[in-house]
Amino acid sequence: MQLLHGTQEDHLGTLRRAKENEIDYIWSGDVRRNPYLAENINFGIEEGIIQADYEELEQESGWLITWLKDF
Repeated sequence: MQLLHGTQEDHLGTLRRAKENEIDYIWSGDVRRNPYLAENINFGIEEGIIQADYEELEQESGWLITWLKDF
C-alpha cells in the first residue's frame, strides 16, 4: 500500500494506541474530514490488524472495528 499521509511506523503507532484505548467504533464524519485516519483504517485492514464493518443507522454511520491480532 502506498502511504501518503503517514509512515508505516506512524500508522502502527496509531493503531497500537487505538487498541490500548479499546476503540471499537469510528464515526464516518471523522474519516471524511481526516485523510490520515482514512488511510490508517485501510492500512490496518490491509495488514490484517483490524476488520472494519461499515454500519449505517438512522442518525449515524461509521465503522465497527474488530481487532484481529496483537502487534
